[in-house]
Amino acid sequence: MPDAVAPSRRRRRSTLTLVLALVAALSVVLPAQPAPASPAQPPGADDPASTVAFAAPAAAETADAVPFTGTEELWCTMQNPGANNFCINAGHHSYPALDVGLATGDTVRAAGPGTVIDLNTTCPFTSSGSSPDMSCSSGRGRFVAIAHADGRVSRYLHLSSVSVAMNQVVSRGQVIGAAGNSGSASAPHLHYDEQKPYGTLVDPGPMVALVNGVTKTYPNDLGYSSWWVTPYGTMLRNDGYSKPVPFGDFSGDGTGDPAVYDSRTGAWQVLGSTLATLGGPGQVPVPGDYSGAGPSVPATYQSATGTWRVQGAGNVVLGGPGQVPVPGDFDGDGATERAVYVTSTGQWKVEGAGNVTLGGPGQVPVPGDYDGDGVDERATYEPRTGIWRVEGAADVILGGAGQIPVPADYTGDGVVERATYAPDTGTWRVQGISDVVLGGPGEVPVPADFSGDGVVERATYVPSGGLWRIEGVGTVGLGGPAKVPVTGPLPWVTWSVATKATASADVDADARGDAGAWRSSSGQWLRFAQSPVTFGADGDVALLGDLDGDGVADRTVFRPSLGIWFTQAPGFLPFVVAAVQPTDEPVLADTDGDGVDEPMIFRPATGRLIRIGGATEPIGAAGDVAVWGDRDGDGRDEVGVFRPSTGEWRFPGESPVAFGQQGDVPLLVDVDGDLRDDRVLYRPDAGVWFIGIDGWWPVAFGQPGDVPVTVDTDGDLRADLGVFRPATGEYLAFGAGVVAIGQAGDLPVPRSSGAAPV
Repeated sequence: MPDAVAPSRRRRRSTLTLVLALVAALSVVLPAQPAPASPAQPPGADDPASTVAFAAPAAAETADAVPFTGTEELWCTMQNPGANNFCINAGHHSYPALDVGLATGDTVRAAGPGTVIDLNTTCPFTSSGSSPDMSCSSGRGRFVAIAHADGRVSRYLHLSSVSVAMNQVVSRGQVIGAAGNSGSASAPHLHYDEQKPYGTLVDPGPMVALVNGVTKTYPNDLGYSSWWVTPYGTMLRNDGYSKPVPFGDFSGDGTGDPAVYDSRTGAWQVLGSTLATLGGPGQVPVPGDYSGAGPSVPATYQSATGTWRVQGAGNVVLGGPGQVPVPGDFDGDGATERAVYVTSTGQWKVEGAGNVTLGGPGQVPVPGDYDGDGVDERATYEPRTGIWRVEGAADVILGGAGQIPVPADYTGDGVVERATYAPDTGTWRVQGISDVVLGGPGEVPVPADFSGDGVVERATYVPSGGLWRIEGVGTVGLGGPAKVPVTGPLPWVTWSVATKATASADVDADARGDAGAWRSSSGQWLRFAQSPVTFGADGDVALLGDLDGDGVADRTVFRPSLGIWFTQAPGFLPFVVAAVQPTDEPVLADTDGDGVDEPMIFRPATGRLIRIGGATEPIGAAGDVAVWGDRDGDGRDEVGVFRPSTGEWRFPGESPVAFGQQGDVPLLVDVDGDLRDDRVLYRPDAGVWFIGIDGWWPVAFGQPGDVPVTVDTDGDLRADLGVFRPATGEYLAFGAGVVAIGQAGDLPVPRSSGAAPV
């Protein structure tokens, strides 16, 4: 029997096997069956017990779809030609039906919406060869019969398993079982027929399929007038049951449009025009086809409140701090559902569906249609290991630390391929396809079907210059600093992964961290080749952090003499976290995962953390140094301490970890690109770094008096080891040259956690 999952995998059967299969098939008994009693609910009715995976299109209330996905071989119909006229000579079939060469276990799907009115789940079968009991269930073996609204009944015979129950309402394309060889079958295949009324066989007529996003009608589009003249061996392909809207198709023309969202103003732009103004600081872009009407529309998600704002629709609350927006078509109805992923637990909350847990800390949500059934599966990617976990599928390893997940349909077969983009080299790795280089450091991946041919093109966006590089197209100018690309699968997830290492130090929103200097005497902020910015006063402590959630680092100063904070974040007035003491240290950390850095105070005299409003938490003891960062990859910063006297790292509720000694500067930064901050030490008296990954390893870089600065200056997802030399005002990055930023006496910004206040 052929294994006809794809043409490249087909195997021709021997003539003897063909004879046995066809002779056995002739023994199928088709008794006149009385019409069954009316089903418990009419076809298409809502059944609480149903495991409906698709919502049926309103115009397709009959069995008119190809009952499988993939590419399979047509065998005998009603004495059709081909295979040396074997079907004709053997008199098979002498009745209207289709045999298709599915292998044991291949998925069988409903050809239309309806209600299960008959089935068998007990007949024996084998993985290949003849059925153990040819007469079981009158030769039908394990089977499913579905009644449709137009009075037709579709039947699926010789199955190896059945996935539905009696009276269950199913929808077009829903999985109902798996192919096999139960009943009167000498080898695995699917026998499909239609009856009206039940017991009277009829011509199934044309059947529709999606191929590269285009609707095909079989057998007409194959060049044949009916199934009875379509030759044995004709290949039938079906990519799915609902044509997906291309990522970022804002015009509704079937192509992805380069588009950006201004995180400061909420303006949405496509080439040559402004789409809308929707959103602003603290709201992230989540475009999609929320109505199922066709084009994508602007939409935003506000993590602080869980509020979704969709153009043309009312606000909906789903989610909150620490929950990442992951909109997708999770029910196959052609419309985008609001959904969130809880980073700390791996729980998925989908609008109108039950919660499902898949994933956890350190795993990036990457939903998509990985099996081509028209329904997005929940899925995660773990940067540390490169493991992809897809709902209902085995784990796959592709990628690793420093690679951004970019799943999409790169082959046009209707199936999302697992894929990664390595920003340090611009390498795209797509499962089953050779690597392609397009892009590099500081470029964000934005794959989409820009040509409208059903195949996703690789593309990158350069935030610093607003440049798009599109495979096979060339370059397009649109966007710039603080403008997030919104063309591509899950644009906000991609953007946040690409910029996680830079977000709290990127003052110009170009997806690269900015190393600079602070001149306390004049309150000036300095950057290489940039004009100074005056903000602050002598004696202030300079910090960088995203205080309004717009993805841009805001210049912020803490005035120890008064305990007052000042920030350039729009809409902020000077504020006080709590009454201060002379040795208090400012902390900016996002502890709830809402994308906003919260101002806090660490009091070394008592080892307590003080939040806005005065709430305090004991996180250490007198003499400890505060450290903060996202150590588990859940999107939330943990605040702990380093104890110089013992070299211990301590976090509330955890056992201490000894790593370091008196005089070391502790840092929490992601040096390997796995989205988890790593323990790092800088030993100022020796100019040596110690990296705490899989043990520890030293790096000699720096000299006495240097201050450590860890910033992802090239946008490759990894924090670069660097030092600022106060004696000269120079910044030095490991493996790179010297950059003159300031002058003697200046101090570095950003200030890494654990570094002495500046």
